[in-house]
Order: sequence, then structure tokens, then C-alpha cells
Amino acid sequence: MTLEVPSPSVEYEDRYFKGPYGTIGLWAGAGIVAKTLSYGLQRKPIFHKPYTHLIWAVVGGSIGYLVDSLQQRKLQEVERKRQLLIRRRIQRLEQSE
Repeated sequence: MTLEVPSPSVEYEDRYFKGPYGTIGLWAGAGIVAKTLSYGLQRKPIFHKPYTHLIWAVVGGSIGYLVDSLQQRKLQEVERKRQLLIRRRIQRLEQSE
């Protein structure tokens, strides 16, 4: 008896942002929005010091990069463990025959 299990490929699947650059762009945008909101709450002109928006975009983008790389590593680990469990299940079925 053979056990055929479809093996899905480990790819980045996101409904709205495809690939790592979408995630990095999203977090970079969040950094810009955070700085703009901060200036708004302080009642300063929104573009008081424009370079700070760039700094916050870089900070947000780096957070996005870290989140994306963590997600990729976890997906690969889950796929590796899934393949290990499938292999053990096949061995168990072969031994029981």
C-alpha cells in the first residue's frame, strides 16, 4: 500500500502583498505614517523635518524585512517537519504490511 501525499511548495503567500518587497513596503509606509502622526499630535507642521520621515521609513522597512525573513524560516521549518512526519507514516505503513 502506498501513501501519496501532495506536497505544497513553501512559498510566500499573502493575500495583498506579494513577495518580501510588499511586506517591507508596508512596514516602511507604517513608519512614515507613525512619524506623520507623531508630528500631528505635537501640533508641528507635518513635514517639519523631512529627513525624519526617511529615517522612520528605513526603520519600518527593516522591521518588515525581519518579519518577512522570520515568516519564511518558520514556513520552511513547518514544511521540513511535515515531510519528516509523512516519511515516518510511510515507514509505519510499510512495517505493518
